[in-house]
Amino acid sequence: MTTADPGSQPVLGAIHARRSVRQFTDEPVPDEIVRALVDAARAAPSGGNRQMWRFHAIRRRETLDAMCRAVADRIASIRARVTSSRAQEQYDGYTSLFTHFGRSPCVVAVMAKPYDSIYTRIVEKYVPAEERPAQELVNVAAMSVAAAVENMLLAATALGYGACFMTGPLIAQREIEALLGVQEPWHVVALVPIGRPAAVPAAPARLALDEVLTFD
Repeated sequence: MTTADPGSQPVLGAIHARRSVRQFTDEPVPDEIVRALVDAARAAPSGGNRQMWRFHAIRRRETLDAMCRAVADRIASIRARVTSSRAQEQYDGYTSLFTHFGRSPCVVAVMAKPYDSIYTRIVEKYVPAEERPAQELVNVAAMSVAAAVENMLLAATALGYGACFMTGPLIAQREIEALLGVQEPWHVVALVPIGRPAAVPAAPARLALDEVLTFD
C-alpha cells in the first residue's frame, strides 16, 4: 500500500512545504534556475495539449520599477473614485500586496492565449447559453496556466527558492503588457516573483480534510 505521509515522498514534501514568499534576498536568480522552473511549468497538463502559455523572465530593475509604478498608479487611480471611507480601508488592505513583486530579483510574467477547440466552437454555435456550463468554471486556458504556475512554485520550493502566484498586479494589465511588448492574442495572466527567501511565512490555516473531501 502506498503511504500518504508527506515526508515520505519528495513531491508531497514540496507541496506541503510551499509557501507564498513575498520577501527575497538580493541574490540573483541564475539562468539555469529560471530555465528549470519554466521547464517544470511546461510539463503541466493543458487543454488538448495546446500548451497555451508563454513565459517572460524579467530581471532588469528598470523594467520591474516601471511595472511597479504602473500598478501603483492604477491602484491610486481607482482609489480616487471611491467615496466610502470603509471601502477605501478595505481596498487599501486588499491592494497592499500588489507591488511586492518589485522587490524580487526576478519576475516571470506568465502569458496565455484563448483556448479554441471544435467542442467550444460547436457549443457556442449550437447550444443555447442557458444550457452551457458556467464559462468561469470551464476556462480551459486559465486552468491550464494555473497548473503550469503551480508546477513552477513546487519546483522553486524543491530548489530552495521562494515564489508567489500573483494576479493582483493585473489591475494594470494593459500597462504591464505595453511595457513587455505583449501582443494579441497573448495576455499576461499572472506574475511569479522568484528569489531566495528572506523570510518564509508560517503555513496558513487550511480547512480540515474531511471538510473538503467526500466519498461516494
